[in-house]
Amino acid sequence: GKQSPTGKCFTPDYLAHRREQLKDVPREVQDYILNNELKESTLNAYEAKWKLWVSYCDKNGLNPMEPNISAIATYLHHKLHVQGVKFTTVENDAAAISKYLPLVQSPHHQTA
Repeated sequence: GKQSPTGKCFTPDYLAHRREQLKDVPREVQDYILNNELKESTLNAYEAKWKLWVSYCDKNGLNPMEPNISAIATYLHHKLHVQGVKFTTVENDAAAISKYLPLVQSPHHQTA
């Protein structure tokens, strides 16, 4: 992965995605946020979980970057009830997916 200013390792896709989310924030503040957000081991785990999500999407004709809630719920249900993984694993899968996906605005959520 790409080295951040403090030497932490970020996957290039994640780093680019987070910089886009933080585009209105000064670069030095972006660096601080990114360098303190997640440990390298967590990022590595999230990257592995993200690859599993992308593979699932490929097999099911879905765009991993633009899923609907039903697609994500179906994926997580499949992991829990078909693959038999633990609930905490599914929680981590959901967290990993949410880190990579763009922020989705709910119709009831307005930003200033």
